[in-house]
Amino acid sequence: MTLGRDRAEAGDGLERMVASCTMHRARRVVLHHSGVMLAVAACLWLTGSALVPCLLQPATTGERLGAWLWSVAAVLVLGVALLARGLLRLAGSWRRGLWTSCSAVPFRAWLYMVFVAWATSLLLAERYDAILLRLLLGLGAATFGLGLELSFRIGPRLPRLVRAVDLVLFNLVLLVAVGELGLRALAAARPTPLLCFDSVRSGRRLASHQLAPGVLRFGFPFNSLGHYDSEFVRSDPTRQTVLCLGDSFSVGVVPHHFHFTTVAERLLPGVELFNMGVPAADPPEYLHLLLTQGLALEPDRVVVNVFVGNDFVFQLERQQDTGPLARWLSRKSLLLYQVPRRVAALAGERRRLRPLVGRAHCGPARRVTSVEELFELFPWLQDPSLEEPTLSDEKLMEIELARALFHARLPEAQFESAFEVLADIRRAAGSLPVLVMIIPDQFQVDDDLWQRVQTAAGHPLPRDRCQQLLVRWLEGHGIPHLDLLPILRAVPPLADGNRHLYHRADTHFNVRGNQVAGVALAEFLASP
Repeated sequence: MTLGRDRAEAGDGLERMVASCTMHRARRVVLHHSGVMLAVAACLWLTGSALVPCLLQPATTGERLGAWLWSVAAVLVLGVALLARGLLRLAGSWRRGLWTSCSAVPFRAWLYMVFVAWATSLLLAERYDAILLRLLLGLGAATFGLGLELSFRIGPRLPRLVRAVDLVLFNLVLLVAVGELGLRALAAARPTPLLCFDSVRSGRRLASHQLAPGVLRFGFPFNSLGHYDSEFVRSDPTRQTVLCLGDSFSVGVVPHHFHFTTVAERLLPGVELFNMGVPAADPPEYLHLLLTQGLALEPDRVVVNVFVGNDFVFQLERQQDTGPLARWLSRKSLLLYQVPRRVAALAGERRRLRPLVGRAHCGPARRVTSVEELFELFPWLQDPSLEEPTLSDEKLMEIELARALFHARLPEAQFESAFEVLADIRRAAGSLPVLVMIIPDQFQVDDDLWQRVQTAAGHPLPRDRCQQLLVRWLEGHGIPHLDLLPILRAVPPLADGNRHLYHRADTHFNVRGNQVAGVALAEFLASP
């Protein structure tokens, strides 16, 4: 009796186990089939959403497609038909119990469709273009519909060629995803200029480009906040302090003793200047520095050093790449694309400079305290003809031509929208007076360079357009400003006919340029 009861119970347990496995498989099949039909429905929506602007807004869509507009529209119409038919066939097969297989192929195909559309959008447009991406996703979804139709005809068994393509695409998608996510994680953990992109927030951008405290440059250490100046401490409570915000001009290419803020401070006995700036910073970073570091110093005045060469170029570029989608769908924000290009560009520039540059440019790894020793270490401080180039001639022309063309082509309204960040800085400063010192680009001062830029452009360009728009905006908003352009142009040339105010093959002031700027800044701050 006991043995019979045990066998009966064992049989019941086996039946329950089989029933449980059957229910689990049925549940998995239902989830799988629901997911496949959801993926097909998503493709149908993508194709339809891409078709609508082709039919209702042909002018706007035609800007991207040109003569291919109606061919693309025809492909999208075919895709809608195939996807709708495929969705109905899948639903019918499911309802009649004819669809019992489970495969990850449809989901991988959907992933490949999105990946190829994304990669194609990056190849065709440097910046995120929502309309172009929608069209490409629609075309990809139409291709998915064609693949679905073929699967009904050839059955579940994939040809060898299709399996090989599937394997290659899957590994490619995996490699790109892991590579980009890995680079972004590294950029978050160890910010560097190599891993920075234009649309990054101001705090991260500053962290990527700021030098570490204590690093020596021309024998002078960066202070505890990472700025090229002595510690920001009032040596005398009765003296006024002026906070100077800037970009790479704040770091400069000369020793601290010759920097324009140091020159101005020597000419103003009752004033201390705090030189606060980070390479590659723009007005949004100036605002961030003011809020996070500058206001805590309790300065009496704030001077914003605006470099017209690129301060508003990068600002406007970042305005175009805002939003979470743009940070992933813009070529300029894709580290997997940018990092190899930057490494190659740096290597090429190093090769071009190798025959022209002798010893290290930024000096010994020890503190240098005397001007005499600086002159001994860096003879070019006294003779501009001895300056070693920072950039190759090709790179300098590339930079200056790009800036000149940008200044000439950008609509006036977009310039003025970029200037608004200066108004944000003034509001953030509260009752503190905010002044602006305008630093011109080298092509605005160096006549020979300007002629070369004009020749490379192939047509006349407005040399001072950005300067004029900025001055007009500052005057309209009642912001006191010092424009260095007429002052630098008034400097008499040396014996070779060149003013030599910028370092050789560089876009920053040399000793002569810093001296002129420092004297002008001192006079500006001393005026009532």
